[in-house]
Amino acid sequence: MLASMMLNKALRFIVLGGIFLLPFIPFVISQSMFFPFITGKNFAFRILSEIVVGGWLILLLRDVRYRIRTSWVVWALTAFVVVIFIADVFGADFGKSFWSNFERMEGFVTLLHLFGYVLAVGSMLQTEKLWTRLLQTSVGASVLMSIYGFFQLAGVLTINQGGVRVDGTFGNATYLAVYMLFHVFLTLYLIVRHRGAKLMYGLYGVAVVCQLIMLYYTATRGAILGLVGGLFLSALLVALFGREEPRLRKASIGALIALLVLIGGFFAVRNTSFVEESKVLSRFATISYNDDTTRSRIILWGIAWEGVKEHPILGTGQENFESIFGTYYDPRMYDQEQWFDRAHNVIFDWFTAGGTLGLLTYLSIFGAVLVLLWHRGSTFSVVERSVVTGLLAAYFFHNLFVFDNVVSYLFFGAVLALVHARAVYRGEEVPPHPTLASPYRHGAAIAVALLAIAAFYYFNVPGVRASRALVAAIRSQGGGLMENLSLFDRAIGLDTYGTPEARERLLLITQQFRNRSDVTPEIAQAFLARSLTELNTQLEETPESVRATFLGGSFLNAVGMYDESIAKLNRALELSPAKQSIMTELAGVYLNAGKPDEALAIAKRAFDLGPQFDTLRKFYAAIAIRTGHDEIAEELLVSRYGTALLPDDLFINTYAAVGNLPAVEALWRMRVAEDPTNIQAYVSLAATLLEEGRRTESIEVLEQAIAADSSFAARGQEFIDAIRSGKNL
Repeated sequence: MLASMMLNKALRFIVLGGIFLLPFIPFVISQSMFFPFITGKNFAFRILSEIVVGGWLILLLRDVRYRIRTSWVVWALTAFVVVIFIADVFGADFGKSFWSNFERMEGFVTLLHLFGYVLAVGSMLQTEKLWTRLLQTSVGASVLMSIYGFFQLAGVLTINQGGVRVDGTFGNATYLAVYMLFHVFLTLYLIVRHRGAKLMYGLYGVAVVCQLIMLYYTATRGAILGLVGGLFLSALLVALFGREEPRLRKASIGALIALLVLIGGFFAVRNTSFVEESKVLSRFATISYNDDTTRSRIILWGIAWEGVKEHPILGTGQENFESIFGTYYDPRMYDQEQWFDRAHNVIFDWFTAGGTLGLLTYLSIFGAVLVLLWHRGSTFSVVERSVVTGLLAAYFFHNLFVFDNVVSYLFFGAVLALVHARAVYRGEEVPPHPTLASPYRHGAAIAVALLAIAAFYYFNVPGVRASRALVAAIRSQGGGLMENLSLFDRAIGLDTYGTPEARERLLLITQQFRNRSDVTPEIAQAFLARSLTELNTQLEETPESVRATFLGGSFLNAVGMYDESIAKLNRALELSPAKQSIMTELAGVYLNAGKPDEALAIAKRAFDLGPQFDTLRKFYAAIAIRTGHDEIAEELLVSRYGTALLPDDLFINTYAAVGNLPAVEALWRMRVAEDPTNIQAYVSLAATLLEEGRRTESIEVLEQAIAADSSFAARGQEFIDAIRSGKNL
């Protein structure tokens, strides 16, 4: 009996240790793996949750008090997981739905781990003391993350995604924003529950200030607006129902007034120079229907709705939005990202992935939490209910414009477990109640342990190995490029969910090798042969993938296999009939293949689908010039710009390709006139004049360049001497 109790204590220690390590997952960055800010965190979450769930399952076999107690949250979450699993099985690509890829690391495998995590945490943390300690640990971790962000603001640490939006250890400001959003409310929850030393109020206050500053400097509009709306809702609920807390009720009324003044004040000064010059505030001042981001989101949701109408009951399964985006592509999205794999809206993401059933069961989770919070027998105070409700509202609003990641899932799961535990245990730990020993339970415990070990390997080891091999394959290796190719073989040969990404990288590197003088023909041929094999294999595995087919066609064009490229790009166009980027690529291949009429026709088709886009107009004009239809180009350009000559690189290269040197000369002269300090423009103009046989004028242009920039004097004189000696530039 003593040995059994000791084993139970050891298991409990391990499980609780894993639970208390989970708040530190956001700090994990694995530079040795592909997408280091994503893969490291996800593998850490999977491994820790497997330890936690495995230990908990063994405990519940040995001690009755750890067995699952049902609640509305458990039933809603279970229904959601079951529906999504069925949707994945009958969806467009079950393998992708289950595993996702390295870039996202979601899919059903993550949902399954999250489900086990919520059940385990909700069963293990039965007392208010344990929950307080866990939340304090997480808030402390958020302060450490804030310190990291302050170092980024100070320039001591690099902002990983570039720009000025702080991203902490997430590599994405939006992910940091939702992390801080959760912790603002979790800290407020601790404040309203605290009944101890006043020092803790001060520490919580410092934590909230740090979190708010970090959230502000992420400049994430959805999260900040969600925060304001969530705080407003929390304050409103306390003001309406907090009769038992008169002081807090008055404070809430004051907070409501303050928030209204803040919002009104911002709108009053939104057009001032102070706001316009602020890189954060200006993002909020530009919010409107015509804002590029807002406009693209609305169009994207329309595309998602088309997918919902095609599969209204169970959707297409997780991770298959790319096929919907391709099939129902809206030409108005041309100036946006070309490969959306998310609807950037939590409603449409689950609507497309799980259909009506998936969306309803997802929404039922929020409904279940609200029922447990606000029913008459709830152990939550009105203020606590209001804070948690505000958190859920803020999180949901934020997700109307973006999508979840493993960290937001982690803390949403923690909130679900908290509400569930408070509902079923009411803050009191169930006394130990060991189960009588039996061969069956011992056998079951051993089976669980073996299953946990198998899960650890199956869900993690192949993916980690493939990810590391892929990273090594794209980095310089001491053994030379053939070692890189061997590493690609290893990454692809492991046959994991990262294989498509490994193949894409292989094609990209092979394509780049064609322009490198330090790559021998033998090495280039070895890479090309391997790339063609993997390309064909990928297209056999995913014949309906617009992205894979398009990238394959582009690669074949780059390596000079024009007929094969045309076939692949036309197939991509069948899969996505309105996607102009496919058409422009195809027009280029037609030119390379000596088919000018086809090139002009497809360029016109792309332009007709998006005449409002200058890029498409210029492209169509350039193709018209290349195919001998200058009158079409003139009509396109004069009607839009008032001139047929635009000093763009596109037209300079186009006129050079058709041998129209006077036009090239005119464009370079325009470049020089626009920027008299552009030395490269002078040199290019001089080279053009030289090509026309006008050597004296070429020298005069170089002398003008020297006069414009004295640092060019030595180099410019070398050019002049070369021209005088009869050489060309």
